[in-house]
Amino acid sequence: MARWLKEISARGMGLNPGDFLDFVKKVVKEENKSTPFKDDHPGYDWYNAFMSRNSNIIQLRQETSLESCIAKSSKESIDKWYSRYKNFVMNFGLIDKQKQILNAGESRFSMGNKCGKVIGLLKADLGQVPHVVGGHSKQRLTVMFSGSADGTIISPFFIFPLPVQRGNNSLSGSIENSGFAYTKKG
Repeated sequence: MARWLKEISARGMGLNPGDFLDFVKKVVKEENKSTPFKDDHPGYDWYNAFMSRNSNIIQLRQETSLESCIAKSSKESIDKWYSRYKNFVMNFGLIDKQKQILNAGESRFSMGNKCGKVIGLLKADLGQVPHVVGGHSKQRLTVMFSGSADGTIISPFFIFPLPVQRGNNSLSGSIENSGFAYTKKG
């Protein structure tokens, strides 16, 4: 697990301690393991011991925004990343199997935010000034998407915030075979 945590954090998908403990509970349940954990959920004592046992591999780190990392990128660092990625793909025998190399992402659109004043175009030029992010609401529409290295695009999956909108086709206007679900915060 420590090596896996190291790998996913290097790819920008690191877990915070709470998410990691939830993941361990999921693994315990799926593998039907017997544990001393209350409700099969490890606590922070177990987490601290795990981190101590694996301090030569992983440590708790402050994340840096993707935008900041991109801004600091150099040709050398990008070339190094592509070289490591090529080795990764070759090690798994996927170099000639582009359909099996997938990249997935998600975009979140905040909903129900308080709109404030911003400096923008004149009313005559635009009319309304759109408000996309910010505010205090944690509700959002999440769109998950994926594509393969051969150019195949997988239909998106939408996650809407509750409550379910009655009499509304949630996928109206979306790509064929799209999917959707509702969660508390989207």
